[in-house]
Amino acid sequence: DKVFNIHFIGTGMFLSQGQIPVMDIGIGDDVFMVGHLVDHPEPSPVNEPYVRFGHVSKMPSQNAGAFKREDGFRVDMRSRVGFSGSPVFVYRNPASNVKEGVDSGMVNIGAPAFLSLLGVHWGGYLELWDLDGQQASSRGMSGMSVVVPAWEIRTLLEREVFVKQREEDERNMSSY
Repeated sequence: DKVFNIHFIGTGMFLSQGQIPVMDIGIGDDVFMVGHLVDHPEPSPVNEPYVRFGHVSKMPSQNAGAFKREDGFRVDMRSRVGFSGSPVFVYRNPASNVKEGVDSGMVNIGAPAFLSLLGVHWGGYLELWDLDGQQASSRGMSGMSVVVPAWEIRTLLEREVFVKQREEDERNMSSY
């Protein structure tokens, strides 16, 4: 028998739009994602992910109409190829609210800490670089990524077709 060590993220951990002003989430807040470096796989009998850290760089666009993934959070977290689909979390330690320190001139050590699913990493931006001062350019990843907000992921998961699919799977699993 194989033993699987799995973890899941319940929807209670998903960031909602209403939590953004309450928790004062915005530019400069800490984020991290968990995923794999597909262009540098390491031989290992255990599936061990990498964790990349960064900050919220731009809040989601508030475009009218249907959400487009380009409207998501912009995060600067030195992302690499292969992290698409990785969960991205926003967190705060008691003394890490940058905006509070700028506004008040001091840091509130008693500020509440939190950890929430910000969303899912879907891709990054290419950047052009000059090589050794020459006119030749090379393309590389900028490290700036776009994250589909957790509330949009929740909307997708709550579609009737997926709810019915999960209910059917649960009925089938109960027969084991």
